[in-house]
Order: sequence, then structure tokens, then C-alpha cells
Amino acid sequence: MGISRNGRIGVDTEPADRRLAFELLQEQVCTPAERAELAALGESGRAAGMLRLWTLKEAYTKALGLGLRMGFSEFGFATATSGETGLLAPDGSPATHGEWAFGTYPVAGRYLLSVACHDAGLDTSRDSAVATMLDEGFVAMVSAALLDPALPAR
Repeated sequence: MGISRNGRIGVDTEPADRRLAFELLQEQVCTPAERAELAALGESGRAAGMLRLWTLKEAYTKALGLGLRMGFSEFGFATATSGETGLLAPDGSPATHGEWAFGTYPVAGRYLLSVACHDAGLDTSRDSAVATMLDEGFVAMVSAALLDPALPAR
């Protein structure tokens, strides 16, 4: 769940060890530019890149209110395994001009969390980067709760 004063927000999380089969999903999930970048990576880099792309794409389409109804190969992201990135067109060129911010974060060493935030100009704060809007105290509390052995396994 995510809350934003700036505009639309989408969140997705997956187990960090989830493996998405690049060979089976590349046509449905990746743009041509993403496929080329991922194909050049080793197996572990490709697995991490696919999971990051999947969570970013889920977060973005959730923010748009479309979820899996939007084709994941119709938009893209850089395939770096961490940090913030911008939205890309299928050919790898920038698709937005700063109105969207994206970030991917490890949580409790067990999950990968991606966030998509849209700045609709509703808040007067000048800083709309996901990394600084994300409340570190809240992330720490969620991480502690996820590591609590009293919680049922998910």
C-alpha cells in the first residue's frame, strides 16, 4: 500500500528470490531495448534485472489503474539492478519529463519493493524523488515486522 500527496502512486513487492524465466516471458514483459540489455547479462544479473523490471512495471500500471491489462512490453525501464530510473519508450528513449519518479528497494533482505509516484503538482514540496519521499522509519517498521518470527509465513 502507498499513500501520496503528490498524485498517483503504485507499489509492488515480490520475494527477492523469485525467479522469472527470461526465455519464457521476454516477449510479453520486455521491450526490445530491455531484452537486449538483459540478454547481455549473466544468469544472476538477468534474474535480478527481470524481477526489478517486473516490480517496476507492476507498480507503474497499478498507479495508472490498469494493472496487468496494460502490455508490459509497451513501456520500459533501464535494467540496472538498483536505484531510481525513468520511464522509457520501447526503443529505450525517455518517455517522460520528470513527472514520474520510480524506485526499487530491498526490504528485510527477503523482498524487492518498487514504487511509482506521479507528481500531479498537488503538493508544494519541491522534492518528489521516491528515495526522499519514502519514509525510512516506516520502511524500518515494515522490515522489522517481516522479520518477526511470531508472524505467520507468507
